Amino acid sequence: MEGCSTRAWADQAAAFEALRAAGVDEALLYERKPLTAPAFEKVIGKKEFNRLTEGLVERRPGKPTLAPAEDARDAYNPAPTAAEDFKTSN
Repeated sequence: MEGCSTRAWADQAAAFEALRAAGVDEALLYERKPLTAPAFEKVIGKKEFNRLTEGLVERRPGKPTLAPAEDARDAYNPAPTAAEDFKTSN
């Protein structure tokens, strides 16, 4: 049994040229998405990025991961309030 098929341009450049020739606005052929903070940092460099975005970027904690005991990073410790969530009231 064959699963769901997918579609892709056989020749994207030729397809886009044919669509433009048929009067399709080029803006409809592309997505405009903002760069992520790390991607923008790569574009302009770390020093300039830090200068321009001071106070505008937040650093979120990473997800917990398994690591060997000799790993230098601190052990995962969920927020103290998480333990409170699981306490039962009497």
